[in-house]
Amino acid sequence: MDESLSRADQVTHALREAILLGIWKPRECLPGEREIASRLGVNRSSVRAGLKQLEQLRLVAIRPGGRATVIPPEDASIEVLRHLPDAGDASTGWWRSSSSTAARC
Repeated sequence: MDESLSRADQVTHALREAILLGIWKPRECLPGEREIASRLGVNRSSVRAGLKQLEQLRLVAIRPGGRATVIPPEDASIEVLRHLPDAGDASTGWWRSSSSTAARC
């Protein structure tokens, strides 16, 4: 991950890229905060802040007491479009190597 970014921004970047590459499909739940934190080597507060940023971009919906659910890309913020060229980036290898499947909401 890019060390010049804050931890929350690193989380946002990594999850955004994975979502845009289709690692998680619309209406699928992301893994829990603990699992994301463990895989990215950050703390849960950084994950929480990163998920809030994704919610502001309208890439995920966060339900109280629940996990983040991927929103269909056509409903995402226009801000997301400027990141589409980066979607071919290999930065999502942290997730692809996982044997984990999509989480249930």
